[in-house]
Amino acid sequence: MAESSSFPTTEKAHEKARAAFDALAGLDKLSALVGVARAIVGGAAEARRIDVPNPEKTKELAAEAKLEPDDAKTDFGNALLVLERGPEDQSERALACALYAHVLAESKLSSAAEEDRAASDMLWLAAHTAFDATALVDRALGDGTGEFLTAVHSRAERALSRPQDGLAEPLAAIVTLVASTHESARALLDKLRAQCTHPGLRAILMKEEPRTETARLEGEITAAPRGPVVTTILALTGILLLMQVARGFAKLALAYKRPAEATFSGGIIRITEKTELLGRTLREREYVITQKTLKRAVREVRYPRLSFYTGLVALALGSFFGVSLFVDGARSASPSLLGTGLLIVLAGIGLEYVLGTLVPGQRKRCRVAFEATRGPGVCIGDVDIARADQALALIK
Repeated sequence: MAESSSFPTTEKAHEKARAAFDALAGLDKLSALVGVARAIVGGAAEARRIDVPNPEKTKELAAEAKLEPDDAKTDFGNALLVLERGPEDQSERALACALYAHVLAESKLSSAAEEDRAASDMLWLAAHTAFDATALVDRALGDGTGEFLTAVHSRAERALSRPQDGLAEPLAAIVTLVASTHESARALLDKLRAQCTHPGLRAILMKEEPRTETARLEGEITAAPRGPVVTTILALTGILLLMQVARGFAKLALAYKRPAEATFSGGIIRITEKTELLGRTLREREYVITQKTLKRAVREVRYPRLSFYTGLVALALGSFFGVSLFVDGARSASPSLLGTGLLIVLAGIGLEYVLGTLVPGQRKRCRVAFEATRGPGVCIGDVDIARADQALALIK
């Protein structure tokens, strides 16, 4: 099938590609599938071969990797079929984009030369084939997005200085930067505006930017921050310690996770969450909150309630020594039992503080809580503080 090289620049197409990326991420044999895709699509990029699909080679590599057709099946189509014959509809096109984005995600880019090569291959594929990952760079590379976008800008800059190279690579680079929500993308676009002299590309770059911005948060569903009274009662009764131990056991022994993602676009907050146990997805849920139904959206400070936890520890220690002196004076009860009780209280407070406050704060992570006028509230933990501020700024 002949492949289209038109870029998926609409937000609807971007959302479909992101959904396909997540669908592939849920496959049990994703790594093996990515290996096949790297050989087929990456090989075509290296050879600058427009005809990417390769039925014989795909089947051969799938057999070597012990991949069955069902192992590559998603709601958007079968990834192995896309590699064999190319995409045949918009859903399979989104799958093709997501497939190469996963190849990009598993690439080990440890030097500027590797970043440049990967950017060159991605831009070429986006300009000439259906395996276009330009809308998925943020999701694929995560913390490495900034360096990769710099390489994308450099490729566009070089291409603009060589008119004989054509417009395909600069255009694909512009699409990549426009689609990205990374903090460096806007500055790189500004540089291209200043450097570009081609009238057509300048017209695209100088166009008024869309009024609706988008942002995305990734983290894990967690309990909303408890109030001081409830926390004190849980700590003094020992329940706080039991809760932390049970949570740690579930994560370590049962691989219990509740990953979540919140997207902000056009005044709508869309939150998706999964419940995973032993590597299997048990449940998926989605919440949609509009600005009209949003009651409050806040994030914690870097070290939330630090003074409260310090005071709680001081209360426990003061209570112990005070009661101990009283017991010694009255010569009744058992100081050893008091000591055990103190350890339970302190252990619960300590675990709650370290796991919920100190560690996330040091990693510059926070919790973001959403309260709606209707329906349950949602709290997402382990969120990057800078991204949280960027997202919440869109709804203020």
